[in-house]
Amino acid sequence: MEEIKEGDYIRTDNGEIAKVIYNATNEFCYKEMLALDRVVSVNNSEFIYRDDIVKHSKNIIDLIEVGDIVKVYVFADISDDDSEAVETYYRIESKYEITELKESVKMNYVKILSILTKEIYEREAYKIE
Repeated sequence: MEEIKEGDYIRTDNGEIAKVIYNATNEFCYKEMLALDRVVSVNNSEFIYRDDIVKHSKNIIDLIEVGDIVKVYVFADISDDDSEAVETYYRIESKYEITELKESVKMNYVKILSILTKEIYEREAYKIE
């Protein structure tokens, strides 16, 4: 795995997505743990074991996987007077949909607001028997 740097986003094997931040208040603990090459400082206070990280990228969209649910802001279409900007949810069903989402973000048609990973959805969902 490439070096994980400050500002990178990470995805863990349990579905957590977080931004890596090296916090000066945890510097000693961070350096101590980093010497073991097992953890990174995340969200100013947590440590995540490197072995638990399955993906990382400077761009959070690269962490989206099939099965995730993505909340997006869809900008109004200026060519259509009846079009309104809306917030909506998409369940990613294929790699093609990830490619389409990336293109829509690149073209400024949509903005990603949040990601609910498939792992967290499965773990947190109330199951009716």
